[in-house]
Amino acid sequence: MNIIFLDIDGVLVSSNHLLSNGRNREDFDPQCVQYLNELLQKTEAKIVISSNWRRIYSLNELRYLFRKNNILDRIIGVTPFFNLTTMRGDEIQAYLSNSKEKIRNFVIFDDEENMLNLSTHYIQTDFQVGIQKKDIEQALAFFTGDL
Repeated sequence: MNIIFLDIDGVLVSSNHLLSNGRNREDFDPQCVQYLNELLQKTEAKIVISSNWRRIYSLNELRYLFRKNNILDRIIGVTPFFNLTTMRGDEIQAYLSNSKEKIRNFVIFDDEENMLNLSTHYIQTDFQVGIQKKDIEQALAFFTGDL
């Protein structure tokens, strides 16, 4: 199984879109949604939410927000939250170590650099524009072994 560890702010919620839509964070940038859906369709990847949103919203609420924003229904879980000082890379590593799923490959979409030893799987997005075509192409190359 291919996994996408997904941050939300700076990936699906871009600052440019926030400024244009009246700062409604639950209304994801449609261009970013289109790019993510393209990747999901081409790779059949599943999503694990690594965003701080997992501390605010339940798994079912996150699934609802994704459906509301027309994102394919692929969320299978969230990374654990330990405390405010734990690096996101450690939380993702904990998910990987404790997963009962057979994970073939994974990528991490995030706008912050705190992935530690997982940096080879990390694709940094730009908070202003969110996930872009080049990010999707990089993930596709990673999933298909062309990277």
